[in-house]
Amino acid sequence: MVAKSTKPGFTIIEVTLFFAVTGLLFVTLMAGIGVNVRRERYNDSVNNMREILQDQYSQAANTQNSHAKQQCIKGSNNTVQIDTSSTSGKEDTGRSPACDVYGRVISFPANSTTFTAYNVLGTDYSTVSNTSNDNISVLSSLYLSRDTASKQSLELTWGAWPSRAVSTANEGKFSNNPFSDDGPNTILIVRSPLSGSLMTFIGHQDLGTQSSSDPINLSSLINTTASQQALNICVMSSDIFSGRARAINVAANASNANGVSIAPLDAAVTIGNTVVPRVECS
Repeated sequence: MVAKSTKPGFTIIEVTLFFAVTGLLFVTLMAGIGVNVRRERYNDSVNNMREILQDQYSQAANTQNSHAKQQCIKGSNNTVQIDTSSTSGKEDTGRSPACDVYGRVISFPANSTTFTAYNVLGTDYSTVSNTSNDNISVLSSLYLSRDTASKQSLELTWGAWPSRAVSTANEGKFSNNPFSDDGPNTILIVRSPLSGSLMTFIGHQDLGTQSSSDPINLSSLINTTASQQALNICVMSSDIFSGRARAINVAANASNANGVSIAPLDAAVTIGNTVVPRVECS
């Protein structure tokens, strides 16, 4: 009689160990993929913040007047605003019969995930009696005001939100209450009628708390201190799983989109002629 041959198999313990190890590897792999996805989403939000601000410089340099066939009138509180009842005038980029579009203003409301941008209207320089050769003096005489009809609501990708970094020397410290105090919360980018170049003023102006129909005079932002003020904007997000939050630096008196950059984490760097400070957001 021929004996039956038997083949060795796996024991219950061996099978259990196999599935345990396989499951552990799968969980580890998926966790790593999840971290990478969140990291990429956060980096996308950081780049999105930089691109939004750089685009504001592009819009300020290439102004488009949506009211080109309407006249501007002088409003209350030394402002200018569009006369929506008028239809006269010659259509021209950036120009209206009684006023010009001089640039853009970006406002970061307190404790908000969204922020806003507007065109900046001002008196036609040819009608101003100011003969000064000083840019700030001339800009102060133009009754610069926000154009409420041009309001652009902005928000970052993937649910991220902006928050000001309180900067001292070459370092910054994250503010837990974004733009909630009286620190800088507004970026004014305007074209000088003297040189034709863009100028940046950074200061505090509560545009978000004002009526949407109020043009608001922006002259309080036009001064030497504001032209020498930089702004570091932290990009905060629930997708920061590990690592450190990044900030966008708007250089003092930036004259084009190159004045907006991602601030370094570990040491100040020089971009062109601008020293971009290290900023610690979290």
